[in-house]
Amino acid sequence: MIDLIDSKCAGAIDEYTINTLGVPSLLLMEEAAKFSFEQIRQDYGKQSKILIVCGSGNNGGDGLALLRMLILAGYKNTEALILGSHYSEQNLEQQRILESMGITLITEFNKPSKDYDLIVDAIFGVGLNRQVEGKYKEIIEFINNSQAMVYSLDVPSGINASTGAILGVCVKANKTITFGYEKIGLFCGDGAYVSGKVISTPVCFNDKETLIEIGRKASLDSKLKVFEKIGHVKAITGNILKDNNDYSKEVNEVLKKRKRGGNKGSYGKVTIIAGSKNMGGAAILSALTALRMGVGMVKLLTHKNNKEAVLSVFPECLIDVYDDDISEDLIQQTIDFGDSLVIGPGLSRDNTALKLTKYVLEHVKTKLVIDADALNIIAENSLQELLKRDINNGDKKIIITPHLKEMERLTGIKLEDIKKDMVNIALNFSKKYGVITVLKDAKTVIADGDYAVINQAGNDGMATAGSGDVLTGVVAGLLNLGLCEFTSAVVAVNVHANAGDLAAANLTAMGIIAGDISRSVAQVIAETVGLVEI
Repeated sequence: MIDLIDSKCAGAIDEYTINTLGVPSLLLMEEAAKFSFEQIRQDYGKQSKILIVCGSGNNGGDGLALLRMLILAGYKNTEALILGSHYSEQNLEQQRILESMGITLITEFNKPSKDYDLIVDAIFGVGLNRQVEGKYKEIIEFINNSQAMVYSLDVPSGINASTGAILGVCVKANKTITFGYEKIGLFCGDGAYVSGKVISTPVCFNDKETLIEIGRKASLDSKLKVFEKIGHVKAITGNILKDNNDYSKEVNEVLKKRKRGGNKGSYGKVTIIAGSKNMGGAAILSALTALRMGVGMVKLLTHKNNKEAVLSVFPECLIDVYDDDISEDLIQQTIDFGDSLVIGPGLSRDNTALKLTKYVLEHVKTKLVIDADALNIIAENSLQELLKRDINNGDKKIIITPHLKEMERLTGIKLEDIKKDMVNIALNFSKKYGVITVLKDAKTVIADGDYAVINQAGNDGMATAGSGDVLTGVVAGLLNLGLCEFTSAVVAVNVHANAGDLAAANLTAMGIIAGDISRSVAQVIAETVGLVEI
């Protein structure tokens, strides 16, 4: 679990370290450059040809300090290009030091013909919030088209450090050496794919608990108020259940309560309302995965056309069916069966699906997961207000699992704009309607209004029909174990992603289908946690 911050918080930490603690900014620059130097020294010998591209701000100053350290250490084939004209004070100081040492900087970029082993990007820091144009765009395109390895300092230039959005054009780094806390933009949006391997160093003041306390005590209009939110956005790398964290502890505690002498009634029941006249596969995938999560019984409410297919695939599933209409009595009877409920996969958007969705929203106050067509129905019929629940009265928060297009329909925000700021859009929607939002993408964001987690596991092979239906079954299974809604969503996304990675390891990413992910889910749980029983 990695604590992430945005550019505003990064700037506030810098300011607090320099102005309040009295740490000179040049000292921070030296520390950043020294850590970068050590990374390069580990990876490249002294004969390597290295170009450092420096901007006019403090990120460029980091690059200039790095140039000095490399040359003094014997890296004689290292040079730096300096861009811009209005330099920061610290940048100018680094230039003066280099000048006094007789080190000449390149000031005109003419697309050098020499081949570099490494190009270091020190053009823009975390504060960039404008489109990259002109000579900066040209040099970034040169960097990306070169055959050299590329290391970026703090963030790849051209990436919004808070969102991961590309500001016109960006450096595509093989490694990003970030200073202080990791930035949100390195783990979501396009930033996750251009940052390469992210290495961090504790430059600046990074005592989390102290900073949070400072934020709590700060006035509402103080820049330091942002410290209060440190740790409210996290990234999960790898397998969350293998780490010693609050989520793995909660899952272990729940699994330890699984009774050795239990029966099918001991392990809970899930109701799934899914499938339609011409679509039954989604219902099967969700229901089967819920069973693989250790649920005692699963009942599926679906169109009668799906009954034979469901029972031929897994006769363990209980099933209720309807024709072209359904009575409220049957809906209520089905709802009453389960400890938790899923609605939406393959449901269609016809009048019966609308009736089912509205009835569930208006009557079910227990654990509820809404996916796929049920979300589309909510969007098309402006039913978002029905997502709100009286949490103080014991109602459970609803979990919604939209992909980007479904989120566009729910919010009215264009898909490309959602992609540029997934964390804040998920947080804001969750805050407005009191739900847990699982905003699905290659780097899925899970948010509850105050906190967000960005999942990093998974692979491109999971972009296959039915993968989301499997995830819905995982969420339902974890809810049924007794985990809280947010933990269920966070762990489900990570387990689902690791199941995809396990399936890809066996079959290659290109070859996996949703059923492979479903079959791998139980193995991920068993291998990483173990079913310790009493």
